[in-house]
Amino acid sequence: MTRIIPEEEVFSKYTVIDNEPFADHLINFLNTKSDDGYVLNLNAEWGAGKTTFLSCLYNKLEEKHPVVYFDAWKSDFSKDAMLALVDCFHAQLASSMSENKDLVKSLFNKSSHFIRKALPTMVVGYAKHKTGMPEDESLIKDITTSFGIDISEDGCGEALKEVLKDILEQRQKVDGIEEFKNTLVSLAKAVIESTEKTNNPKQYPIYILIDELDRCRPNYAIEVIESIKHFFDTKNFVFVIATDTEQLQHSVKAIYGHDFNAHAYLSRFFHKTVTLPAPSLIDYLLIHLEPIIGTDFSVDELFFKEILESIFKWHNMTSLREISKVINDIEMAKVSGKQFKLFPLIILSILKRLHPEKYVSYTDSNELPYTHSNNPQGTAHLPRNLTIKPIKFNNSTNMIIEDSLYYLLNSLSSESSHINWESIKIKEQRDRHQSHTINSLIVSISFHYLLNPQSKNTDKSTHVELLELAGHFK
Repeated sequence: MTRIIPEEEVFSKYTVIDNEPFADHLINFLNTKSDDGYVLNLNAEWGAGKTTFLSCLYNKLEEKHPVVYFDAWKSDFSKDAMLALVDCFHAQLASSMSENKDLVKSLFNKSSHFIRKALPTMVVGYAKHKTGMPEDESLIKDITTSFGIDISEDGCGEALKEVLKDILEQRQKVDGIEEFKNTLVSLAKAVIESTEKTNNPKQYPIYILIDELDRCRPNYAIEVIESIKHFFDTKNFVFVIATDTEQLQHSVKAIYGHDFNAHAYLSRFFHKTVTLPAPSLIDYLLIHLEPIIGTDFSVDELFFKEILESIFKWHNMTSLREISKVINDIEMAKVSGKQFKLFPLIILSILKRLHPEKYVSYTDSNELPYTHSNNPQGTAHLPRNLTIKPIKFNNSTNMIIEDSLYYLLNSLSSESSHINWESIKIKEQRDRHQSHTINSLIVSISFHYLLNPQSKNTDKSTHVELLELAGHFK
């Protein structure tokens, strides 16, 4: 059987993020909450690593517990969350218990009241195949049995049939919820018992990890959560549902209206919400940029991390979603094979997103939007950000970030660096440089951190072209 999650997805693979202590604490907490069932909302913004965390958590939990991984996005097409969840349980839990076919059949039978009404013909056929239900059920027979009404099919008009059918289905659903939950409890017991004589016996609780809700249609995402709370929230089961909670609230409002209290609504479905620790800005940048940079240079070289982090902080770009778009621009430029200076292209990408008018002024008229030590603040400049500390260059010189931004971007108009990089790397020689040469030093740094360095030198227009080309790939 193909593994749901690759074995190599473990926390030790992502030491920079170091989320394993958080995972251990979370598991210890959840293991004490399973007696009556538990639904946890794992909150993190888009791009914060929810899928990576759940994948590593899956492999860690699997050592001691039965685990189900439900990718909501992959079942979004089905238009029936209940059916998708039941089928996931069957595929990852029940299908391995070949000796307990009656219990597996019961799982589908008990869920049939909740999934059949909204299914298209094809999916109804699928459910019948799984449950063994006869193809033609008599509505009148069911009404007679359930309500004790002696009525013939001939004496029942179409309108009455529809009313009675709705009432019947509602009663079946209400009565069936507890039956379905009892079946889940029996299923959990059978799963645990089936591992007792193996080399890897499992223990309660059974963990269900729900991923990729952020990518689903709003109504389907809500249906998944509602199905879990109403039908699957039962003893010995722990659900960990990864969401961008703010985005999920928007999905709720898309369904129920802009003025709807989405926060209060969602709080009914989760016992608790915890926030996945976000990686630091520099860690996030390095994790995603290092594979792009490859062997062009080392990210551990002089001033690289300090300048990289400062560029984003100065512009107040902290949203991982926005940062990922800048990284995508760099990746697309790298694929072109053309040489480019990394820092100036990052600055241009940020300007294009956060300050498009300044970006146009620079690309069209070469107006740099940053002030610097020898150029006072003007109306064409972005407001100064004095919260970012200067970077210490030598014993007497600090690189003020605004100066760095100015000269890094201006380096696109320079043909070469006038200071040897090797001399900058040697502290004793760095100390000989006077403060008035800081512009040359920054230009030298810009020329050192090149991508595709084997290609010929490129100018400002090529950098702009690379960024515009990347803009076609969203």
